Amino acid sequence: MLGNYSKKHRLALLTYLILGLALIPSAAHANAGTPLMWAGMFHLLIGNALIGTGEGAIIARLFKVKYSRSIGIMILANYFSAFAGGVILYTFAGNSWIANPTLYTMPKVIWTLVVTSFLLTIVLEWPFCLWILRANTSSAKVVTKTAIIASLIAQVASYGVLVPWYYLISAKSLYTDVDIDRSLSFAKGSPALIYFISAADGAIYRVNADGTNRRKVFDFDIKATDAELRTKSIKNSGAKELWLTDYPNSEKDTLICKDLSADAFLTRGRVLHIGDATSQSYDFHHRISDLRTQNERDWEVDAGFWGYEGITADNRKTHEHLKVAFEAPFILGWFVRDATILPGDQVVYRLGDQIIILDLNRRKIGLLAVGRSPVVTLGGKE
Repeated sequence: MLGNYSKKHRLALLTYLILGLALIPSAAHANAGTPLMWAGMFHLLIGNALIGTGEGAIIARLFKVKYSRSIGIMILANYFSAFAGGVILYTFAGNSWIANPTLYTMPKVIWTLVVTSFLLTIVLEWPFCLWILRANTSSAKVVTKTAIIASLIAQVASYGVLVPWYYLISAKSLYTDVDIDRSLSFAKGSPALIYFISAADGAIYRVNADGTNRRKVFDFDIKATDAELRTKSIKNSGAKELWLTDYPNSEKDTLICKDLSADAFLTRGRVLHIGDATSQSYDFHHRISDLRTQNERDWEVDAGFWGYEGITADNRKTHEHLKVAFEAPFILGWFVRDATILPGDQVVYRLGDQIIILDLNRRKIGLLAVGRSPVVTLGGKE
């Protein structure tokens, strides 16, 4: 195939082929990171040189400048734009609505960052294109306009490769394999009550599985991001205690409620006891609690460590397979923690800093709250 191209054309084409092959998902394994993590590191360390080579060859061909000069400068341009662009995007994202995306806003965030990154790269690499083209003309007006065009062409070529490849290696089944239902109508009638730590004020809240009757049950300013709600079963009783732990520091464990089925007193904000609830008493965040009866467990559910792995479910009877995960460029991704399977094959879990409910049979998903450390009981819908 390459025999039909000139030596210079083959150089540019091979550059993009090598970059593409280097980003193939099979190049990385989940137990050593994720494909997207490896691709990002490759892009930062080596990919910029390959992209610069391709862009430089294209500019040299179209604008009749020396290949060595064009390629060398564009390699430098790509490392500069990667660093400067990263700083600018980080600052931009950290001071806007982009900083804390939710299940509902993430698609808009991604497209905003892609378009912003594309336009920003054109601007950042334009001076380097100007540097290349100055050797061909003394007219400042002509070379400035031509440099803008050259930078635009270079980025169209690069993004034409990068966008499809990053799309391929991203985990996007959260938005492609399930339906997002803002109404949470699929969870109506569920007896589940979900306790969680609010990301807004650090208090403990409770909400029904369908998102209704959300209320504050303990006015406690929990600022530690590693603080977790945990349950401990009381021997010879069906009741469960609710504990707050600054895991893994067990000496700061706090007993919040002695019986989750009778928590009306919690609104008074009274801490019952501070002591040591041994780690063996807790359901750790990476374990999955199953509240279904044995004959209801057709779906087997697992949760991976990385956002790329997400939640996977396999139905033993129908042989259906479902994976719900999200990891994307710009360091966007959500890990899965604290999963609980409800009767009716619905899963409540933490997705990043969100409390999510997923219906395995209907393949629907919705956002319950922005918060962390969900604890689920079947105390009855309020």
